[in-house]
Amino acid sequence: MTDKPVIPDHHIAFCKAIAKLCREYKMDRVGLNYRPPFQDTWRDEIQMVWEQGRHGEASDKLSITSTVRVHTTLDKTT
Repeated sequence: MTDKPVIPDHHIAFCKAIAKLCREYKMDRVGLNYRPPFQDTWRDEIQMVWEQGRHGEASDKLSITSTVRVHTTLDKTT
């Protein structure tokens, strides 16, 4: 069994930078979907959602998700 894939740190840093900008501009909720460039090691779309806390409280919660597709073939003996 292999380790589960982990979204690379540079994508997490990008999402955090966007969330900080949203907080600075006092947004209530911001969602973003983006696809990494062709040269990136992560090939699948990434989604992020940042949401202001209740009643304008500062929120440090950021949700970052992505789906990983695995393409493989069956061994001739199975």
